[in-house]
Amino acid sequence: MKVILSVIDSFLNTDGGTLYIGVNDSGMGVGLETDLAYAEFNGDRDKYARTITDAVVLAFGKIPATHVDVRFDPDNDNPVCIVKVTPYKDGVQYDDWWYVRIGSTKRKLSKQEFYQYNSSERLLISQPQQTTAAALAPHDSPHDDKPEAREQAKEPAKEQVKEPAKETKPAPPAVDTIPTSQIRFNVCEEYREDFRPTIAYLQFLDMDRFRKITDYNWEPGMLTLAVYDEDANGYLVMAYDKVPMNEILKFEDSKSYTRHSGPKLIFASIAHDDDALVSVTEEDKTAGRTMMRVDTLAGIEETKLADRGSRFYNEGLARRVMQIDIIPAEEKDIFENILDKDKRSLGQPVKTISNDIKLGLIKIGIELSAK
Repeated sequence: MKVILSVIDSFLNTDGGTLYIGVNDSGMGVGLETDLAYAEFNGDRDKYARTITDAVVLAFGKIPATHVDVRFDPDNDNPVCIVKVTPYKDGVQYDDWWYVRIGSTKRKLSKQEFYQYNSSERLLISQPQQTTAAALAPHDSPHDDKPEAREQAKEPAKEQVKEPAKETKPAPPAVDTIPTSQIRFNVCEEYREDFRPTIAYLQFLDMDRFRKITDYNWEPGMLTLAVYDEDANGYLVMAYDKVPMNEILKFEDSKSYTRHSGPKLIFASIAHDDDALVSVTEEDKTAGRTMMRVDTLAGIEETKLADRGSRFYNEGLARRVMQIDIIPAEEKDIFENILDKDKRSLGQPVKTISNDIKLGLIKIGIELSAK
């Protein structure tokens, strides 16, 4: 609840926004079944939404709470709670801090910092435009009782000189995002409650650029991965590439390097040889079944950052890759029957995988869509 309230506070203090509860970092609706199963809610979605609303009233007061709308998404099969927030012009504090949005992250400001920010930088999309006295007709002027105002009204209007229209620059193109593992812990912001110490960060930038940094500072990018102590002996897995982390950590700090510039990068994460890679593909056939493979990462050859990497299967078998994720080593046994299939196969049709495998995927938080 503290995380939810701090995000709501940042929306109230900036330009509003929408918080989705039950959606992972890859944008997939994984649902809130676990939360709703608590005896406090007993599966009641309305009670869950009311609990958040009551917490908002208690934290911010009744007036700011009118700027917060909490309800469940009726179009999602999995229970996803949507919190829509409109900006509150005076701002509110939460837990002695004023949270604001900067890009896709929230930042903590002190009272003085927030007042400075609120008066000079904040754009309130909900604030109505005020009509100035200069725009009123002379008899409506709020200063009409003053002689100098009447004299100014009698003066002939001066011809206005039109300034040449300023050339407007086109907005920069939106930066695509690179999906990462749905289940890997990847918190980059130090103010987050679940943050833990890192040894570096890996940033994927546009134009096939990549860099390693030791101090995190948010800026627009395709993906940032937090590197923890246990990752030093692991690998950066970019779909079917596997680059040793001990090599990447030797990269010069903040210097841009070029990664493979071939097909669009569809996945990047940090993993280890004992982990496995689950890949979901569409057959290159008329029917185009959705297929799933699970392969041990030890089977991938080590590559360099600029290498293309190679598939676990013959490339002509698949029309497209739909999804990739990492299965932790301790959960790999569940997939033993389909593990490391022959290269001449795309694996198992998703529609026919066993209930044990389906439950195994749900247990670790991976959701697959079957065609």
